[in-house]
Amino acid sequence: MRYFLTFLLLFTTLQRVLTQASPYITLKEVSPKTMKLYQKANSLYKSDQYLKAKIQFEKILKKQPNFIDANIQLASVYYEINDYNNAEKYFEKAVSLSQDYNPKIFYTLALCNRNTKKYDEAKNNLKQFIERDKVNVELKSKAIELYPNFVFTDSATKSPSHFNIQEARQWNSNHSEYLPTISADGNTVVFTRRINENNEDLYITYRKDTSWTIPKSIEEINTLYNEGAPAISPDGRILVFTSCDIPESYGGCDLFISEYKDNEWSLPRNLSRDINTPGYESQANFADNGNTLYFVSNRKGGFGGYDLWVSYRMKNLSWSKPKNLGPSINTAKDEDCPFMHPNGKTLYFSSAGYPGMGGKDIYFSTKDKNNQWSPVQNMGYPLNSILNEASFITENNGVQAYYSSDIKYENTSTKIGRNLDFYSMQIPEFIRPPASTHVTISILDDQTKSGLEADVTVFDLVNNVVFYEGKSSETGQVFVVLPTGANYALHIKKNDYIFDNSHFECKFDGLPKQQQKITKYLHKLKSNVEHKAIILENIFFESASSMIKPESEFELNNLFQYLVENKNIKIKIIGHTDNIGNESDNQLLSSQRAKAVTDYLIQKGIETARISNEGKGESSPIDTNDTELGRRKNRRTEFLILSE
Repeated sequence: MRYFLTFLLLFTTLQRVLTQASPYITLKEVSPKTMKLYQKANSLYKSDQYLKAKIQFEKILKKQPNFIDANIQLASVYYEINDYNNAEKYFEKAVSLSQDYNPKIFYTLALCNRNTKKYDEAKNNLKQFIERDKVNVELKSKAIELYPNFVFTDSATKSPSHFNIQEARQWNSNHSEYLPTISADGNTVVFTRRINENNEDLYITYRKDTSWTIPKSIEEINTLYNEGAPAISPDGRILVFTSCDIPESYGGCDLFISEYKDNEWSLPRNLSRDINTPGYESQANFADNGNTLYFVSNRKGGFGGYDLWVSYRMKNLSWSKPKNLGPSINTAKDEDCPFMHPNGKTLYFSSAGYPGMGGKDIYFSTKDKNNQWSPVQNMGYPLNSILNEASFITENNGVQAYYSSDIKYENTSTKIGRNLDFYSMQIPEFIRPPASTHVTISILDDQTKSGLEADVTVFDLVNNVVFYEGKSSETGQVFVVLPTGANYALHIKKNDYIFDNSHFECKFDGLPKQQQKITKYLHKLKSNVEHKAIILENIFFESASSMIKPESEFELNNLFQYLVENKNIKIKIIGHTDNIGNESDNQLLSSQRAKAVTDYLIQKGIETARISNEGKGESSPIDTNDTELGRRKNRRTEFLILSE
């Protein structure tokens, strides 16, 4: 009997030790009473009665804190009511009890970590789930897809950029505002405002000194249907926007166009069957001085979801068949909100398909001379957050930018009432796009000073390409946006007038709007009148040589075309030099250069009898020879229209 009592005492002690050593208990080990309470709490949880379920699970854990299933379920309740701190607490408790009991815990714990901004822990816990889970195939696939985002978020938040972000209160209201567009002069902004959660309208505001006017609805365009996602032309006189479900649509949402005439917007019309399809077309953006249109579509031929597409305006003013921007930009997920900076190189857009902070982030890519896109780059933190950022635009200087975000509601537990608001920021230098300049060209009659409608061509002298072709308005004005820091040739022509050729440089002045104004006076062509000699500013020669440089072809071809169109005109080409060097050598050089230009025109087909040449050496300066600038002006080539 004594041995039996000794054995029983040892067995009881051992059982107590083993029980105490066990780190957790499961559903299989709880008492029937506890199981009944657990089932009741779980039933409340499954019927979305989260507060009642929370109370029941808390009662259970007060008595049995190591009940792992109750810890997991209480954590899940807190997760459902967006109390991520407490959810994190109980998931971590479950993990501390056993890392292998249910690896799925690591996945949801990682989501909690992300919402409590513990990004390093989020990354590590998601990795734990991927490595440990052998059952949840679909969830594991989703985790593998999410993991690069968690890695990016952890890295980005450890090295934040300095954006100087401020809310753009002058544009915001109690409603959602997003998808803005800005005119080239930076003085007009049109954006989308969503009223009552389901009605989108267009609003317009104008810069006034250092502030903006109160945004007003564009009544001529807004209807009972949805209107939004506008694109404004550089001169601010054309709007392309999205309208959905109206009878004139070819699909659910199409692009429409309206023009500003006589102080009001015209009745919108469908942009084009070439652009719009039975699919979704929206979020247009003008580029290349209104000659290129980027937009969003889910039409056939994409890479999945919404893709970015591009169309080009042709000479007959119709639009080319749209092209997908390809896999360098588009992914299997959604890309939207395209904005091509006026420099014509830097494309900003939103995407859910690249590693990012979460939701949709803002990205950019740069197009090179061969139209190839650089690797897509995330704009970084804190511009991008774990919520949604989109609708990014910049002013010409490449410094000031605007975008939409719902970051204000980061700690809001429900999506109801979560608005998108506008924010302004300055782009850090290390990702700042090259600036562009808004150039206003005014073309006037030199006698009456009235505006002239004329053909205008801007030629990039550096890259040897035509950058812009268009017409001035009836008032003689044309607006062109040009990359800053380059040299351009400007050619203006109009019937019955002597054409004007000049060159200018777009300089960065550091001002927010980057503006430059050029005024040109055209001289009317008259018979039997001796006209003034016209300087051909864009004819360039090799140093001390009559060898014509390739960039001179733009000017020479314009002169050739002018002679073709005015067959009764005879001209004389006159060469000039500065006074550096021997006078007789300068006389010879000027004659050779004048002859080189003459020969070029004759070889292209101008009759020999219509063109003569003369060299004047250094005898007729138009500026001082004491400065390099003056000497440069004196080294010139002119043409003189001869009287009949």
